[in-house]
Formats: sequence, C-alpha cells, structure tokens
Amino acid sequence: MKYSFDVMLEENDYYEFNKFWMLKSHYGKRNILSIRVMIGVMILAVMAFSLFLGKFTAAAFLGMIPFAVILVVVQLLINPFFAMMLKSQMKQMKKSGKMPFSAVSLIAFYEDRFEENTAEGKAEHPYTALERVSAVEGKMVYLHINNVMAYLIPYKSFADGAQYEEFLAFLSQKCEKIDRYKK
Repeated sequence: MKYSFDVMLEENDYYEFNKFWMLKSHYGKRNILSIRVMIGVMILAVMAFSLFLGKFTAAAFLGMIPFAVILVVVQLLINPFFAMMLKSQMKQMKKSGKMPFSAVSLIAFYEDRFEENTAEGKAEHPYTALERVSAVEGKMVYLHINNVMAYLIPYKSFADGAQYEEFLAFLSQKCEKIDRYKK
C-alpha cells in the first residue's frame, strides 16, 4: 500500500464538491458556459425582434436598455443562483434522511488500484477508471470516476503539505489529467 487516508466528510464538504463541480471544474464550466450562451442568445433574439417591430427608431433603441440590463443581471447572477439551488437540494436530501455520500471511509492506494471501504461496502477501481483528478489547494482532492461521481479526500486527511504534494505526484503517474485550482 502506497497511501491510506481516513476520510471524514461533512455536509459542507459535499456542498463544496458540488459547488466546485458546478462552477469551477472542467465539467461544470462547460455547462455554465452553455447556459450563459443560451440565455444570451435568447435575450439578444428578443432584442432584435423588438428592434425590428419598432422599425429601428430611436424609441426602439431606447427600449433595448431594459433588455440589456436584464442580460447583464442574469449573467452576473447565474453562479449565485446555482449555488443557492444546490443548498436547497441538499436541505431536501437531509430532510429525506439520506445524504448521497459516506461520512467516514478509508481510501487506500496501491500500485495498480485504489479502494474505498465504508460501512456500506467496498469499492475498488483501477487507476484507468480515473477520468480526472482535481486538486483544490489546501482544501480537497477530487478523484473523478466520471462526470458526476468523485471520491473526496479533504486536505485535513493528509499528514502535512509534503504528503499532499507527494500524493499528487504519485497520482500524476497514474492519471494524465490532474487539474490544480487555487482556493
């Protein structure tokens, strides 16, 4: 065994993962960009239609100001809106009594695979199953199995910064895509 981590996750860790996934990760950024473009195109189409109906008069151009303001406000509020929506969904999950993560686990890393042991069971994956690794400096390491599932290793699970860096160097030998993010 090369590395072994006792992982203790809290609701906030799960929230931060989902927020990271949605707003900063390789996966989420594409989705947010698509939404931004789609909303922008729709508002610009309404603006063009309005100008056309107004026969491109000065009044029609002045009528564009509210649409432009709406476009800017919507673009600015997309990220906070998604974060707020995520918190709401987590409250609903908590109410139902089952959060979609194991609070306590042991994740062990071997030369050819890694394993997660929880009270619910054991999961074993070869490193080829890792689609991507995202390391948020001083916060968390996310081992993405696919675009919606990841194993979370909080920074507090590492003995120190040196072990954190050694572990990332080890993972860079096992996974081609390692993204590093600042807090």
